[in-house]
Amino acid sequence: EIITPSGFAAICAVSDSVGDPVVVTSPGVVTSFAVNVYTDLCVGIIYEKPTPTSCVVVIGGIVEGVTTGLTANKAVFVSTTGQLTTTKPATGHIQVMGTALTSTDMVVNVAPSKVIQA
Repeated sequence: EIITPSGFAAICAVSDSVGDPVVVTSPGVVTSFAVNVYTDLCVGIIYEKPTPTSCVVVIGGIVEGVTTGLTANKAVFVSTTGQLTTTKPATGHIQVMGTALTSTDMVVNVAPSKVIQA
């Protein structure tokens, strides 16, 4: 069975990229979690950008090719630079975004209950 990712369309910045974790800044608008110092929770990951200022944000499901360098079967975190990583940050805002399937694919499963402060 193939699971279709669930998500929503949003307005984003030209500088936001596929694979970026995002926070909601206002209704229908997201921004990349570029610096891992926010107290806001990431809501999902940019999956595609149909135009430079519009994006599709995945909040759950399997996504392919959204990043590189993941380790299969490990939790995927938001790094201290705002990117996806399977290395748990040593300090700061720590949030699990899902589980790596391969070095480029993951199951997105954003859960606020998995957020802690280091």
